[in-house]
Amino acid sequence: MKAQEIIHEVEAAGGILFLDGEGICYELPPTAVTLLPDLRAHREEIVNALRSRESLPDMPAGIRLAAWKPKRSPVVLTRFSVVIDTYSFINRTLAELEAVATSTNRSISHVRELIERLEQVGVRVELDEGGCRKH
Repeated sequence: MKAQEIIHEVEAAGGILFLDGEGICYELPPTAVTLLPDLRAHREEIVNALRSRESLPDMPAGIRLAAWKPKRSPVVLTRFSVVIDTYSFINRTLAELEAVATSTNRSISHVRELIERLEQVGVRVELDEGGCRKH
């Protein structure tokens, strides 16, 4: 089993994996303890996969990172949303923010909503001067 598959299986079972220095910390429900041998056997690959996933993403044009403190999954968002993969959520939301901020039909309220969604998972971004303007 590859590192990404193991990570996915742990998270799909409701478990949590995160790095603490060079070590892997985990919280596993009883149904997922059967994955412990795979975690141990592929420790280095999983550390590298988690490190890569948790690295700082490229910021969209016109967006400046103001704080980077991603929260551990699961993260409950307003409107009763739950994020089960914080880093994928951050990357998808940044891509959506870039699309909205660079669109000629941009909505400042949509930009604010995306920025607030990022803040709820521990990432604060700000618009650069001239990045998004009202029409």
